[in-house]
Amino acid sequence: MVSPRRGFYVIVPPEYRVAGSLPAAWFIRDLMECLARPYYVGLLTAASLHGAAHQAPQEFQVVTDRPLGVIEIGRVRIRFVKKARLSRTATIGVKTPTGEMRVSTPEATALDLVRYPEHCGGLSNVATILRELAERLDGGELVRVAEVDGEVAYAQRLGYLLDRAGRPEIARALAEWVDARAPRATPLSPGAPITGTERDGRWRVAVNEEVDLEVRANLVGRGRRQMDQVRDRLRRLRDEARALADAPSLSLDSVSDWRRRASAAIEEIYGADSEAARDFAKIKFDEIPLPAADKALRRGLYEAADLLSSLTL
Repeated sequence: MVSPRRGFYVIVPPEYRVAGSLPAAWFIRDLMECLARPYYVGLLTAASLHGAAHQAPQEFQVVTDRPLGVIEIGRVRIRFVKKARLSRTATIGVKTPTGEMRVSTPEATALDLVRYPEHCGGLSNVATILRELAERLDGGELVRVAEVDGEVAYAQRLGYLLDRAGRPEIARALAEWVDARAPRATPLSPGAPITGTERDGRWRVAVNEEVDLEVRANLVGRGRRQMDQVRDRLRRLRDEARALADAPSLSLDSVSDWRRRASAAIEEIYGADSEAARDFAKIKFDEIPLPAADKALRRGLYEAADLLSSLTL
């Protein structure tokens, strides 16, 4: 049992003992009810849930109305981002193994990514994610979200980044909405100087930061169906790892075969130099004669299963 916050406890079953906690998605709703704070799961975590993240975020990001400290329990890290007028954000319910959690809609997620680039790897990473998220965006809903939000500058920056991401058609209605308000030029990167910078006429954006979209050959352009197939493949490998770890007896050959197939799948999906592939390579499987290695092999399988669970969140 672990306690993310005083007075709130999470029971950790044996299959999650290596991770040190259940996945945050399993208890975030109950935690926020305990804290008596409104919330929604947002930013990179929401983008991942909508099928638009190159790899699983390294932290579970939650938007709420007050500053809250980071929670770290085992391998689970929860970061809270404060946002004013939280109730204006459009959300949907997403089912979890323990119930349901609130998640920002694809359109609200897109606007939040632009609002908080410091929590999302910077504007270049935001643009790359938007290229993937665009498949889930509705142009009319983007306008509605921007209208409710009421801050035109964020809509300008979002439109510019969608153009840079090669998805100007998604932002056509948003461009008309922005143009009707005839806003002043806004800096792409707030706080940085704009003197002498290039101006984007369509969005009235002063381009004071260079945006370089990362080439993600393995995942960019995949449809929702393909993303679901990826998750199913990783879930099958995860379930196989847990079955091996719980088996009455183990063999080095069976574990080695599973490791080979899991490593190949991760490298094929995310790339050989990806963070996911590096994390998998770090998992310790002590390759010494059984039965001395039995405990280490089981521990490694559980840890690998937890990593695969995080990739399929």
